Amino acid sequence: MWKIAVTGHRPNKLFGYNLYNNGWIKIGKIFRKLILDRLEKYARVELITGMALGVDQVFGLVGVKLKNQGFPVVIHAAIPCIDQPNMWKSREYWDKIKNNSDIVNYVTEKRYIDDKSCLEKRNRYMVDLCDELFAVCDGSKSGTLNCINYAIRKNKPILNIYDQLYAKK
Repeated sequence: MWKIAVTGHRPNKLFGYNLYNNGWIKIGKIFRKLILDRLEKYARVELITGMALGVDQVFGLVGVKLKNQGFPVVIHAAIPCIDQPNMWKSREYWDKIKNNSDIVNYVTEKRYIDDKSCLEKRNRYMVDLCDELFAVCDGSKSGTLNCINYAIRKNKPILNIYDQLYAKK
């Protein structure tokens, strides 16, 4: 089984909080194609999402849709802390991904306020498990860039789709 983790910027750095925005839809289509490409090569894929707003949720939702369509996809929710979605206005997508996950792992059993390093621990957990990292990163200083740099140190293949989002057809 080929394991793919994802990292990417939050909505405020990309296309906002409406996941029906054309930018998010484009990311979803790219993820779908990449996952289907991997399924042609490997019998099954495991999709590891950190469950954060934006890129992580789009990746997870694409995985849920593929799984529900009968593709051999395993959804792995890597949750950084026990209260991850509590500060968000809506938990709809988080709940949908978690409820459809085959593997749910709380990387720490603490609240975010008690362990602010939980996001970094979650990123390292995902990179350590994966065979490949999908990224949506503009290169700016961020947790996303830290995750990519950790993956580089671990010699993990990284596919950054950021430039594809703005490429003209």
